[in-house]
Amino acid sequence: MERLFRKLAESLSDNEFRKFKSDFSHKLYDCLSTGYVENNNEVSLVTKLTESINKTKYKDFSFYAEKIHGSRSYVEFNYRDKPTTKELADMVIISTVSQGRERIFQKIAFIQNKKDTNNSWLIDLEQLFLLKNFPTITGKKGIFNKAPDKEVIFQNYSRTLGNYGLFLNPGEMMLVAASIVDSQKENNKICVNDFKHIGQSISSNQSFMPFLSFDFQPFMYEVFHHYFKYFHRHGLIPPFGNSLPFLNNSLISRDIFEFIDNWSFFNIGEPTLVNGNIINENLHSLSNALIRSSGLNEYINLGDDNVQYTVDSNLVVSLMNLQIGKE
Repeated sequence: MERLFRKLAESLSDNEFRKFKSDFSHKLYDCLSTGYVENNNEVSLVTKLTESINKTKYKDFSFYAEKIHGSRSYVEFNYRDKPTTKELADMVIISTVSQGRERIFQKIAFIQNKKDTNNSWLIDLEQLFLLKNFPTITGKKGIFNKAPDKEVIFQNYSRTLGNYGLFLNPGEMMLVAASIVDSQKENNKICVNDFKHIGQSISSNQSFMPFLSFDFQPFMYEVFHHYFKYFHRHGLIPPFGNSLPFLNNSLISRDIFEFIDNWSFFNIGEPTLVNGNIINENLHSLSNALIRSSGLNEYINLGDDNVQYTVDSNLVVSLMNLQIGKE
């Protein structure tokens, strides 16, 4: 993990890396603006994003995206006092760190994409409940066709497992955690102006230490130790106070540029693997199944992953992998 920390800390001052992220962002802006000019629907906009993300690289950072062709990913859960069935997501972001042939860190985020109508979006309240709370779920169609247990429970300590990708005319996207959408919506609708009132303390990266299990907390203490030690050794003042600009939880990315920045610094999604140890077993197993079903295991070594799920959902899997060298 120290190599990962060192790599991300050094990337903060890498102007070439910043230029790469700027160019990457502009590529996504171009595809979305083209989609709006062509009056594409949500599915077509996501397809354009997939094509633009796939096989984008900068040194040890690699970005891939592929669509799994099948039925939509429906799950059943109790919404308040009644059972209901809703789509889990139409896009998944998985972020991994590889050291040699082994993965040592991994996060996953589910995303439901929405295209705006006059700078606003209609929100299905039952699906919002699912993405915000992640109650006990069972597979109905396209996902969890094979599962170790009939009922599936996902941990969501970070509050960033469920998200909305909000497309905005003439070619923009915000990534917003379901908890933020829930707090800002008016009835079943949310407008772009609703996000202007969110304070910096909410929109910036939030430390995930308070949300972690006891076994996971020592990892964060170790990261903070190396963080301050790194800047002290180089005669620098830590520029971010007591929080980290990476390995964190972003509740909102207000535009594509901020989204790429948060993604590349591992600020999006719920951890499933830390220091080579699985800490979120169901999510980790599902991540492996999604990587394998999308064909992206060509780019990352899953090893003997003992896949517990099978997936044929009609969704996009976007994978970022950072290679930090050999053991």
